[in-house]
Amino acid sequence: VEDSGGGVTTAALGMFILGDDCARAAKMSEEEVKEEVVSQLEGMYGKAARKGIVSVAQQNWLKDEWTHAGGQVPPGQFGAPILRKPHGNVIFAGTETEDAHGHMEGAIVSGVRAAKQAMEILLQTAQK
Repeated sequence: VEDSGGGVTTAALGMFILGDDCARAAKMSEEEVKEEVVSQLEGMYGKAARKGIVSVAQQNWLKDEWTHAGGQVPPGQFGAPILRKPHGNVIFAGTETEDAHGHMEGAIVSGVRAAKQAMEILLQTAQK
């Protein structure tokens, strides 16, 4: 995060663990997952990566009662075309509504699509 003087004061890194690695991580303790992730970062960026970590927060979506998440999602399970269509005045958006699910690209694509759909609905309403 840049401060008003243009210097970087802190940074954040977000990630997902998917597929077989997700199923394996679900069986590990939070400390074991943290150590594995930090070791991988250290392998990519050197010993300084470990020293720079201030905190680690985790969310195991497989164990979250409200998400009904699955660790391994077969192709075609996300991005259902029906979620991309307005249902009356209700518009769904979010990375999981797009083919590029689980990534920023899916979130951006869905946001642009939903904004266009909202504009169309508003224009139709204004013309009545």
